[in-house]
Amino acid sequence: MVDILFLSPQNEFRNYGDVPPLGILSIASFLSNKNMSVKIVDFTIENPQIKDLLSKYSPKIVCLEDTYISSTETRFECFKLAKKIKEYNRDVIVVYQGIHATFTAEDTLNHIREIDVIVNGESEQTIYELALYALRKDRELEDINGLSLRKNGKCFHTSMRKKLKEIDDIKMDYTLLELSKYSPYCDCDPTKAVAMVATRGCWARCNFCAPTNMWAAHYGQRPIKNVVDEMEFLVSNYDFEGIKFQDLSLTLNKRYVEELCSEIRKRDFDVKWTCRSRADVMSKELLQTMKSAGCYKVAFGLETASPRLQETVNKGVTIDHVKIALKNMDNLGMHTKLFFIYGLPTETYNEALMTYRFIRSNIRSIHDLCSSVGTVYPGTYMEVFARENGLLPKDFSWSEPFQNKLYWEDFHTNPTVPRLIQPQLNHEQLKNVFRETNKRRISIPFLKEKIRDIGTERGVIQSTKNFYNSMKFNLKSKLDITST
Repeated sequence: MVDILFLSPQNEFRNYGDVPPLGILSIASFLSNKNMSVKIVDFTIENPQIKDLLSKYSPKIVCLEDTYISSTETRFECFKLAKKIKEYNRDVIVVYQGIHATFTAEDTLNHIREIDVIVNGESEQTIYELALYALRKDRELEDINGLSLRKNGKCFHTSMRKKLKEIDDIKMDYTLLELSKYSPYCDCDPTKAVAMVATRGCWARCNFCAPTNMWAAHYGQRPIKNVVDEMEFLVSNYDFEGIKFQDLSLTLNKRYVEELCSEIRKRDFDVKWTCRSRADVMSKELLQTMKSAGCYKVAFGLETASPRLQETVNKGVTIDHVKIALKNMDNLGMHTKLFFIYGLPTETYNEALMTYRFIRSNIRSIHDLCSSVGTVYPGTYMEVFARENGLLPKDFSWSEPFQNKLYWEDFHTNPTVPRLIQPQLNHEQLKNVFRETNKRRISIPFLKEKIRDIGTERGVIQSTKNFYNSMKFNLKSKLDITST
């Protein structure tokens, strides 16, 4: 028997590897430290029957969804799980949390009767108080901050909960996960690594990003000692070669990163790690410090090479920032991964070609790139723009069935999440530039990273499968994209 059962739904269309549900792990670890009994079941790596889980664990509360990744992709899986839970036991409190839940609370409660409560934003303390309510009945739901629920047949929102000023109490208990069942080759990288997080949130206000909106420019940092303790534990006990930090941007606080690197060097243990960053904060000196502590790869976004669009997306990163970062990393022998988005609000085909040409002219400095199509996520300006400009149906609901199979076929993106298809940059043009960009992924740095020991027969045989799986499309194109 457990107090709280956490379910992480399967994402059938995922293309970023089997990453453990770190948001759920954070909450479960927080509760476990407060003597709550918890259980995590991740449908990415197992597929038990709901009735068997409820019979075995008899939870008071079942929590659905992770909080670190964008959960719009798995909303329908969560709704199915909620329905199965209520079919077996109507008395279980079904809680829906995460980024999607936060921005669609009223829509979800109005349409999905099987969901009882929605947790808005940061979840640790809120779910702890929910657990106390379920176990002791010593308070009313309406007295718990950070919730959305039904009251007198209508959606009722309790007071907003303040963000945790410190997240010192969150010591990730990886024994709550079956790490051996996850693929250690995340994101098609040949390094055998496990995912981690050291920080929470981001102070940037990119208008296409749902996670930063949920954290509302809040940026929290876990204690350095806790983070490095976990790195040592994972590398020593699970035979991992490295760590992949999944933070939105690990390097926002230069001093924090310097102290992290200092602690890693002081302990003198061999670990390779990667992280996400921003080009405007990646000085040569900071990169040198990171490399000295085992960092070999950094991912960051330009999003668009159009100066006009760079102003409108609120990212604050320019082409010059990216060029300098690429040059510094190339000189230091560090690997790069660059993010781009096609289909930003008001983007034209010519502006999309500007981004494509930037990729083509700088491909020798890019080890890996990730191009995506503008995605409409709830709580973002992208959603506001799509609704105001008739790019979503007037009666569109995030809880009603939605699927466009062309998103998967043409862009290899989840067909249940709307894309920003605009008159001046239509579907065919997006498909054209997207596929041509994918072809540009085949560069010498890319091949060297994806295919270990590329010059040997053994290396090619062992690693070509990983490389093949990372290439999602037929790379033949009948369209000429080099001219406008």
